[in-house]
Amino acid sequence: MNPHFLLNTLNTVKWSAIRHGNEDITNITLSLGKLLEASLNTEKDLVHLKDEIELVQAYVHIQQVRYNHRFDVTFAYDEDILYALVPKLCLQPLVENAILHGIGPLPEQEGLIEITVTREGPSRLAVEIRDNGVGMEQSRQAGGMRKRPGIGLSNVQELLRLLFKEEGSMEIISSGRGTRIRFSIPLLISTPYQNDHLISS
Repeated sequence: MNPHFLLNTLNTVKWSAIRHGNEDITNITLSLGKLLEASLNTEKDLVHLKDEIELVQAYVHIQQVRYNHRFDVTFAYDEDILYALVPKLCLQPLVENAILHGIGPLPEQEGLIEITVTREGPSRLAVEIRDNGVGMEQSRQAGGMRKRPGIGLSNVQELLRLLFKEEGSMEIISSGRGTRIRFSIPLLISTPYQNDHLISS
């Protein structure tokens, strides 16, 4: 099926929801549309950190509705790295893993996912996704992992390898108190033009 047909159909649902004043459906379709548009755009391998964060926020909004707001997601980053370049859709698979395999199996307690992006020295960018879920081993034992466990992790690792060769690295630490995934890439700032002047970074 043509993915553009799906996007157009989604826009139809969105405008119908707007006409009927259904704010929940409107917001979900807006979030899903943003993710679908990003996945259809194959021209860019790297995007600004600010755009990647917006995509994750769209994905999180959909999942929070699905999970009845059983978890929170926090973001921490410095303003001067908002225009750092990161692989497109590198955060969403890691957040998805945290929700499905870490937060999802938790009992009724609320989950927390923390996303932190920082400079690592003068020339590196460090990205960390930490959750307070059950951990990979318990999720695997409970049958929560797919037959091909960690496929989202593998995809991101392969993406880092293809884009940055040996300059990209990933570290995974998991226990019964949660999972921490951290990857490091070269710091590349690409500041856009605005009103014919560069935004300071």
